[in-house]
Amino acid sequence: MPAFINITVRSVLIVLSLVVTVYLVRAFDSRRMPDLGPEYRIEFEQEFSASREDATDWPAYLAIEDALAIELEDKIDSATRPDSLFDRYSEDSLTYPGKFDGNWNHSYELSATSPRGVAVLLHGLSDSPYSMLWTAQLLVGAGYNVVVPRMPGHGFAVSGLLQARWEDWTAAVRIAVRHAMTKPGSARSLLLVGYSNGGLIAVDYALRCADSDDAPCPDRMVLLSPAIAVSSAALVANWHAAVSWLPYFEKFKWLSVLPEIDPFKFTSFTKRAGWEIYKIANRVDRMLRDPKRAALLPPILTFQSVVDNTVSSSAVITSLYSRLPENGSRLVVYDVNRNSSVVHIMRRIPSDPLA
Repeated sequence: MPAFINITVRSVLIVLSLVVTVYLVRAFDSRRMPDLGPEYRIEFEQEFSASREDATDWPAYLAIEDALAIELEDKIDSATRPDSLFDRYSEDSLTYPGKFDGNWNHSYELSATSPRGVAVLLHGLSDSPYSMLWTAQLLVGAGYNVVVPRMPGHGFAVSGLLQARWEDWTAAVRIAVRHAMTKPGSARSLLLVGYSNGGLIAVDYALRCADSDDAPCPDRMVLLSPAIAVSSAALVANWHAAVSWLPYFEKFKWLSVLPEIDPFKFTSFTKRAGWEIYKIANRVDRMLRDPKRAALLPPILTFQSVVDNTVSSSAVITSLYSRLPENGSRLVVYDVNRNSSVVHIMRRIPSDPLA
């Protein structure tokens, strides 16, 4: 027995040594990333958090965004930005958000002339309310008054993704839904639409709305490539925190550091954001495993690509649709154009899309 214990201890020590070695190699390797400008370091004082939900209605939420815009302008001096035609933080850039017809990094709402319902649209991680604009306009044409909230941590400096927590996102959704229910048409229908991470948050809301008197439940949902399941690799997404608090290793917080050239979407990505998705995905999965809880979901219409490299198309079936009640839910699966020559240079094209 002592010999067996010694072998076990040595094996554990070897494994731990390997893990620590790989960890440190990755930490030092992160220092090779591009230098971090202020947009990667800003800590917003005005950003919404779940602790402020009780004191925040829709107008107050919009006021928070106005304060964030001022704070961003104070902390990033446009005049000192490097010369670039594509820099969302430079007023001289072609991709400066203020140059477009509407700053779609902010929450917004669109109104229908003869509303037959209300819809709340939730954008994805690192996106902004802009990504839901076409869908919002489509629904307005179909007779819905539309509310599109900006998820906390988004729309301003990419460093906001270091601050945002999943609790902040779900709190913002509740504020948006409560506001939508004050709009004409709310008595007839409440539609909840979510894209990618927004789809995951939409399912979370629908699974829990019955637990609260001031969280109206949707009677229909539309999901666009919902991030229902997250890779188990995300389990280690927050391990960076052991050393990334040190200035020497601050770049270790980032999965990628890229020029922020898109006016309405972040191109860099933080490990913390991946960790937050992982936590809410696990929460949703636990609730979906409860048949009584899953039975609370309304009919869901989902659009999912079979070659989506961001979210798992199979998880939409195994983790969500296989647990839904018989309520008329539908799944629309679409494929690449297999007559296109591009197919021949793509990786991992399913040979049997239907399967």
